Amino acid sequence: MARYSEIYIGDELTKLRDGLEVLERFVDSDALKSLDLWLYGVVTDQYILDIAKEAIIANHEESLDEQDTEAPLDESDVELTEIAIAVPISYSSNIDVLYGRGYPLRELEFAYQSGEGEGIRTLGFYNAYTTSGSIKISDMGEKAVAESDMDLDEFLKDKGKGVAVQIKRIVQRNEEATTHAPHVAEPPKLETPKPVAKQTSLNTTRLSDIVEEFLGA
Repeated sequence: MARYSEIYIGDELTKLRDGLEVLERFVDSDALKSLDLWLYGVVTDQYILDIAKEAIIANHEESLDEQDTEAPLDESDVELTEIAIAVPISYSSNIDVLYGRGYPLRELEFAYQSGEGEGIRTLGFYNAYTTSGSIKISDMGEKAVAESDMDLDEFLKDKGKGVAVQIKRIVQRNEEATTHAPHVAEPPKLETPKPVAKQTSLNTTRLSDIVEEFLGA
């Protein structure tokens, strides 16, 4: 059973924030941290999705070895429609940040529906090239408060639309392997001259006559 509680009314989170503020007056900071409270949210904001794409691309390229022939990917090669993000909210100040300037994405992880039957995967935004993005409460659709960040994949499975990421795989041609060698014409074959019969200075018949005369035949 998933260990999260859905948020239906907007002021539920502000009430939690007020409760945490009261606890912070009496409870040690480390004890509050041990509460390990998280806010889950389904995100479809395009700016945040683009940063998630960067992280997916970076992770994809790291998984390639030297023998792979795929061309480098860019954001236009990745189609991503939704992710789920987990934000730590064990302190009231973290909730204030979500309602204010936004929580830094580089410190967070997100879950997305992978393709090719790989299920839901989790990545850190720190893999992305962009490091200045943030997330606010207004960027989240479905929300829930959880006891840890371990059930983010279940939350996405339950509350997301189940649309898998689409990655366009482009094979990069190896020029050395595909370039045809220039055609070299074969040199013309030379005919082997036929042997010419050796000619003697005297006719064979005349020579036999001379020998017979010499012998007195």
